[in-house]
Amino acid sequence: MATQYGSRYGQEYGYGPYSGTGSRHGDTGSRRHRLPAGLRAPFEARSWREFGYVLLGLPIGILLFTYAVTMGVAGAGLLVTFLGIPVLAAGLAGCRGFGVLERAR
Repeated sequence: MATQYGSRYGQEYGYGPYSGTGSRHGDTGSRRHRLPAGLRAPFEARSWREFGYVLLGLPIGILLFTYAVTMGVAGAGLLVTFLGIPVLAAGLAGCRGFGVLERAR
């Protein structure tokens, strides 16, 4: 997430090759803010999106961990019967599916 700022991060205060008018890449000037980035960051939409991502991470992580442990223990306990291998295979397939959903999130 921190690498999404790009090469112009921190350039709005007149530092570096992108400052001022007529600078590189046809930039006619950068927007100047009255507050530094550290003070306005809590009020930006990006901060709230990242906060929502982190806030959802804990309950989703608890549920997925519980699923993985439950399926693993149930499959290991059922290995003495003919049901153990299919339960372990279903648990693995479910965990792979949850991994795809988590990467998409």
